[in-house]
Amino acid sequence: MIVAVVLIANLPSLLHLVNVNPLDLQPHLDPISAQGLLPGFPSIDPNDGVTTQALGHRAALDWLSGDIPWWNPYEGVGVPLAGEMASAAFFPLVLLLLYSAGVLFFHLALELGAGLATYALTRRLGLGVTAALAAGIAFALNGTFAWLGDATVNPIPFLPLMMLGIELCRAPRPAPRRWGSALLALSLALSIYAGFPETTAIDGLFAGFWFLLRLQGLNRIEVWHLLRRFLYSVGVGVLLAAPLIVAFLDYVAHGDVGGHGLGFSNVFLPRSAVAMLSLPYVFGPIFGLFRSDPTGTLGAIWSNIGGYLSPSLVALAVLAVVGAVIRRQDRWLRLGLVVWIALSLATTFGLPVLGRLLELVPGVSHTAFYRYAPPSWELATIILAAMAVDDLARMRITPRIAWASGALTTLWYAVSTVLAVRLISHLRNASHIHLYAGASLAWALIIVGTVYAVTRWGREGSRGLRSNPHLVIAAVVALDVVAMFLVPQFSAPQKAPLDSRPVQFLQAHLGVGRFFTLGPIQPDYGSYYQISEANTADLPVPTLWAQYVSTHLAPNTNPITFSGYEVNAATGPSPLQQFITYFRNYEQIGVKFLVVPATTANRSIPARLGMRRVFADQVAIIYRLPHPSPFYQSGTSTCKVRTINEMVADAQCTSPGTILRREMYFQGWTATLNGRVLPIQRADSIFQAVHVPTGRSTIRFDYQPQDEIAGLVAAVMGLGLLIGQLGLSLLGKARKRQRRPPEQGGVED
Repeated sequence: MIVAVVLIANLPSLLHLVNVNPLDLQPHLDPISAQGLLPGFPSIDPNDGVTTQALGHRAALDWLSGDIPWWNPYEGVGVPLAGEMASAAFFPLVLLLLYSAGVLFFHLALELGAGLATYALTRRLGLGVTAALAAGIAFALNGTFAWLGDATVNPIPFLPLMMLGIELCRAPRPAPRRWGSALLALSLALSIYAGFPETTAIDGLFAGFWFLLRLQGLNRIEVWHLLRRFLYSVGVGVLLAAPLIVAFLDYVAHGDVGGHGLGFSNVFLPRSAVAMLSLPYVFGPIFGLFRSDPTGTLGAIWSNIGGYLSPSLVALAVLAVVGAVIRRQDRWLRLGLVVWIALSLATTFGLPVLGRLLELVPGVSHTAFYRYAPPSWELATIILAAMAVDDLARMRITPRIAWASGALTTLWYAVSTVLAVRLISHLRNASHIHLYAGASLAWALIIVGTVYAVTRWGREGSRGLRSNPHLVIAAVVALDVVAMFLVPQFSAPQKAPLDSRPVQFLQAHLGVGRFFTLGPIQPDYGSYYQISEANTADLPVPTLWAQYVSTHLAPNTNPITFSGYEVNAATGPSPLQQFITYFRNYEQIGVKFLVVPATTANRSIPARLGMRRVFADQVAIIYRLPHPSPFYQSGTSTCKVRTINEMVADAQCTSPGTILRREMYFQGWTATLNGRVLPIQRADSIFQAVHVPTGRSTIRFDYQPQDEIAGLVAAVMGLGLLIGQLGLSLLGKARKRQRRPPEQGGVED
């Protein structure tokens, strides 16, 4: 059932009625800018393309060629790849990104995994099949999956798996406890390998909170044993993920992390965003109307919000909480989930006192909590909603509970409507804003009204659907979440032909040089097409590179988004003006070609720069720079150097000399000459240089994060502990079968 509903929700994309493939939308290689049925975009964050797809494809190609994807030579002047994390270089599903349409199936796999894991968790909690199916469908199509497609969503399926592992660790028998411990360790490791540390950290915090909730009802000895199993599993999970953790920490130690210092500690969602938590399209489709807001509030909301709840989930969660208060059913667990939701939303909106409590946890203030916490409070709400469906199946919803819940839900939507109206008053010139707002509110009223009407159906001794109101409610939940999930897909255009000729030209003529783009072939897509691109749009970036961009290439640009089109202020120099000003520096880093959009203005790039137009079509114009610096260069006239590839060079020297390599100087690089290690020095601020002796030399370069050997050893230890634990479980089962008395049978003649 979960699989079928997820496939239905993705049907427009699967049938190619709409095109959600970032490769067709983001590199800006489409000659005709196609539009969807709805305005806006199918996803909030373009990193579903520039990191998830482009860098994930790069990592998959490395694996396919037999290389570990430690380094990416195609971005900037070279950056770490696995340590960057968002490429999900070590995540098994990354191999799906070998194919241009692999992003859709990558996300389908995540959605199905999240749904099935949630089904298993809620069944373990003792909920009925219908309630568990509703929960699985709701989390498989949660608001974060609907709105985001970048690496943010990669760890989501492993949150319910971690919680399921904790539940199994509470089992009275040893075999389930061992399986639970192994599941907790493995799901934590996979969450880390999934490639988004912020989501993993917040999910891990929620899993720890869940662990504390589940201590209720245990005696002191049981608490001690559960704590020991929990800490052991976390330790094994960290050991399993050690190779990526080491690479990430090594990168962060020498990287610019932007706002992840303490920049996010005072960033919150605008209060108007409260309305979008349960009326997700009250202000229209994703970024569809933000240009009509003179206050900039709507743009700020879409840029920072990370998920929503469908109306049916809100109504059912309120039912579950009121039921806990009145009937005292699972009170500790239900109210505990409410506490997590309240703390999360208070932190998201910066409420006084309550909104600062989670920031007391080390590391939380370094995360964009408002953006990456939604999967945790979405799952908490979905579990509560599933409990309400189960209550309905067991005839636990009394009139008192229904009326109190209806009043609270009405109050919530009244507050949401007031907050929405305040922002809508600034959007009077927005096309169809009242239609979107009215349709959103009408849908919510219909769904919530249906939920509370059905709660009054159930009576013992009834027949037909009246005897099974939970089945109707589960169907309403499925209809609601599918409808909300479908909306962004209709902002995607139909598939349009791409103009691949600019890429093909660069692939044929670039060699080991670099190109810089002011539009076509967006940042990081050079990594996809295996053509070295000086642009970067990533986090983190090497500190040396960030400093170099700010001082030598584009002072009016944030070095985190050295994209060729983003600048710090509208009044400052444009990317083209900065390129002209620092033209010689671009040549110095090996830029051989400039790619610009095929507009009339760009056909008159100043001739005084000495650039020559070498390619033009309806999408892009490509100019060749007159004097790009070579990738390998001798520092003296006594040496001649010949490029074999980016990793190997031949040098012929009549006396000892220096070879400059225009690749980012970064800890972890090694150079060898006939098996002998050559020290690598920093040269020209950001590049590598080695000293070579007289005669002919073949220098080979290689990169591996520092201390990575220790990380690999730790992973082997973790794998040994995991296999040993599972082996003990299987051995225990075998011994139990041997001790089982033989079945009594008849006597043979």
